[in-house]
Amino acid sequence: MSALQRWWPTVLPDVFAGYPRQLCLKCLGHVDVIAQVLQQDSIWSTVDGGTSAYRNARKWGLSGKWDMILAVLYESGATENWPTVSRWGAEPFNSFGFPNSGVFTIISLRQALVYKHEGGPALDEPMPMQQLFQRAANWRVAVNWRVAEN
Repeated sequence: MSALQRWWPTVLPDVFAGYPRQLCLKCLGHVDVIAQVLQQDSIWSTVDGGTSAYRNARKWGLSGKWDMILAVLYESGATENWPTVSRWGAEPFNSFGFPNSGVFTIISLRQALVYKHEGGPALDEPMPMQQLFQRAANWRVAVNWRVAEN
């Protein structure tokens, strides 16, 4: 049984409710690619399907779906062999508050490590990563707006 088949019954009802079946299959394929990128701590563009999976990962991070998906991945045991620190470093933001390269990978690996130490997701904190992803996205929007203004 593939990881995709194991995640299907758990992820589909909560995260992808209302999606057409074909889109669900595509999204779950992206979950597989994202899990592969995180496990190998590789660069998105070097993995087959990594670029489009990265786009979905960013969207899911901003909407809070990635929080739910990562919790399911943790509970299914898929995060067991993930590295504890990314090649990109340990901090998602630098001392000036700007997002570092690999911010999605850093945040996801750190949260998987938190789940490992705490025995799973905390019920009182349903979307711990969403705020960090929004902070990174807001910084990018502000920079792009300033560049377009000049």
